[in-house]
Amino acid sequence: MGANLSTFPDISVSERFVPGPEGAPEVPVLVYLPIAAQAPLSALLWIHGGGSVMGEASQDDLAVSQIVSAVGCVAVSVDYRLAPETPHPGQIEDGYAALRWLSTHAGELGVDPARIAIGGASAGGGLSAGLALLTRDRGEMPHLFLEEDLEYARRLMLAGVPTELHVYPGAFHGFNMVAGANVSQSALRDQLDALRRAFSRS
Repeated sequence: MGANLSTFPDISVSERFVPGPEGAPEVPVLVYLPIAAQAPLSALLWIHGGGSVMGEASQDDLAVSQIVSAVGCVAVSVDYRLAPETPHPGQIEDGYAALRWLSTHAGELGVDPARIAIGGASAGGGLSAGLALLTRDRGEMPHLFLEEDLEYARRLMLAGVPTELHVYPGAFHGFNMVAGANVSQSALRDQLDALRRAFSRS
């Protein structure tokens, strides 16, 4: 691990080189660790913008540091290969390699592997969407639990168990860690109301 690259006193940042896609070079990543946060933590895989033809992970240092500092999560920012030297889907494959490394090294990083989100800026947002679909299709890593939860709630209701199910479209697993978000506040209100209703039936 190299010297701390962060200007935020509560974050440690280091550069790592993770195994790349088969037949490709290692993928450089910047790893952001909140110093005082208690594990297990959520994590964000971040993909920078630049039209897939320019840019580097360090260009989003301020944005990623602000997220890590505010949320208390780990972040891994991917320095993927650029076009035209590396054509599609090289950028997404580099992102997948970084995501796989983050998932398999979750324990070392103090991360809950079931609470990993993907995001990015500009072209990085498009690459994130493609990476999410690729990850879903390959099925090699833990993923958001909607289908399982729907089926579980259905079985509870069929068994006569009083059950409430609330779905928050667009929310990732562990979204309630961002306590100030509108969706988090809505979910908390719904949870407390459901608990009050359950207690009133007892």
